[in-house]
Order: sequence, then C-alpha cells, then structure tokens
Amino acid sequence: MRVSLAALAALSVAFVYLGCNAKVETTCVGGSCVPLAPNTVASSSSGGPCFSTCGDVTKPTGKTGEFPCEVEKILADNCRRCHTDPPTKGAPFPLVKYERSQELYGAKVLFVAMENAVRTKFMPLEPPKLTDPEITAITSWNCSCSPPRDPGVTCK
Repeated sequence: MRVSLAALAALSVAFVYLGCNAKVETTCVGGSCVPLAPNTVASSSSGGPCFSTCGDVTKPTGKTGEFPCEVEKILADNCRRCHTDPPTKGAPFPLVKYERSQELYGAKVLFVAMENAVRTKFMPLEPPKLTDPEITAITSWNCSCSPPRDPGVTCK
C-alpha cells in the first residue's frame, strides 16, 4: 500500500491534535468545552469590551517590535515551555516573536486569543499556573491592543 507524503503529514497533524485537545477559543479549562461565538470578544475587568479601541481584530495589525519587558518575562518563564520555535507538546504556534502576536489565529488576531486563554486560566496547561499579577499584566497588555516595547528600551 502506497501512502503519499501529504497523507502522512495530515495524519501526523491529526495525531498531534488528538494528543492535545487545547483550544484557546473555548470557555473552559477542562471537562466539557464550549466554543466561543465567532464574534465574541472578552470583556475587561471594568465590564466594557476589552478590544473596542483596537480596530478590526479580524485582520493582522502589521505592528512590529518587541514584547514589552513584563510581557516578555511572563512569556519566557511560562508560555515558552510549549510555545517555542518550533512549538512543542502540541502548542499550535510559537510565542517568540512579537510580530506573531499580531497575526491571525483562526478568525482573530492572536493577542485576542491570548487574552481569553490567560483570563480564563486555560493557559498555561501545565503547572505552574500564572499568578494573578501575571494574568493582569498579560490581559492588560492584550486589552490595550498589545503595543510593542518602546524603541530603545532593553529588558533586564
């Protein structure tokens, strides 16, 4: 029986996703997951739409730069256990370059999915989990439309 490379690639992708059922656009941390409605946007702690000032979050932003220092440290210490380049443990994308957070992931820009995954404590999947101050830092950055680090600023 001959199997094409494309078929093998499709099977390996299916295997990876069967092994890891993490979906950042769901409303669960475990158990029965409910997909978010296509145009759902997370709400900020003040109750208003988190991304209301960000423009069209269904299109890449084209922004370039570096992650702000506080966000960079949280990503390095927590998220890049899986979201490295190349991703490991079934992670669907790397979180190494700032520009990646400005690209589409599904129907929305990745920083929108990041906000939901962190706010709902879905991510990181493996302990240690993010602390409340880390969650606040990431979601505040996301809800402020994920600006890059100011030019000339270096992180310690």
